[in-house]
Amino acid sequence: MNWRVLQSKIGFARSVKLMNTFAPFVGAGIAVHSVDPDERALEVTLTMRWFNRNFAGIHFGGSLYAMCDPFFAMLLMNKLGSEYVALDKSSRIDFRRPGRGVVRARFAITDADVETARSEVASRGKCDLSFETIVIGPDDEVVARVYKVVNVRRVAVGHP
Repeated sequence: MNWRVLQSKIGFARSVKLMNTFAPFVGAGIAVHSVDPDERALEVTLTMRWFNRNFAGIHFGGSLYAMCDPFFAMLLMNKLGSEYVALDKSSRIDFRRPGRGVVRARFAITDADVETARSEVASRGKCDLSFETIVIGPDDEVVARVYKVVNVRRVAVGHP
């Protein structure tokens, strides 16, 4: 069962929280911490454990990126509805300082993002939206900045 089908059966917030049982997230120490009631934002945490540290004893960069991977696309697909698909087109992560302890990142989209996607897809057949989030350490300092470009299109005929 794909995520979109699961979401339609149990709702967005529950389907996103279910990602806390997704093996790659569990292994990396990643957890969806909260979903805003309006389902336009959520927060994810990454807990440092002995098995997810890198050779220098700090958060593995791949885990820092993984905690930021799917969420802008998921938020968009939820608000756009089943006629649209949103997929990452590109991304970049800039590491600012070593990550230790529990780090967090917040992902949010706006009504303007949703309306831009709808209008551009209607006129051009596709849309690329840019987003940024910051990964914050337990000391409230910036650990990393993550930049994402999400491509939005209509779902192809016959696509589940």
